[in-house]
Amino acid sequence: MWKVVYLDGARAERSKLPGVERAAVDNAVKKLEALGPRAGAGFIIAAVAPDGQSDPRGFRQACDRALQRLAEVEEG
Repeated sequence: MWKVVYLDGARAERSKLPGVERAAVDNAVKKLEALGPRAGAGFIIAAVAPDGQSDPRGFRQACDRALQRLAEVEEG
């Protein structure tokens, strides 16, 4: 298994998802874990976003949060 790390804000967003959506995120994480070395050193989940087609505004906001969180990690 390859390492997948949630930033704190992304972990909180995941925990607020309805069960079906949380299960979908968990399945995606399992796929990332299975990718292993083909995907670099590992993965960082910086935000959990709604689908971009059904909620473009929410998706953009999540992208902005992810960029901010990643910048904070780089500064830290």
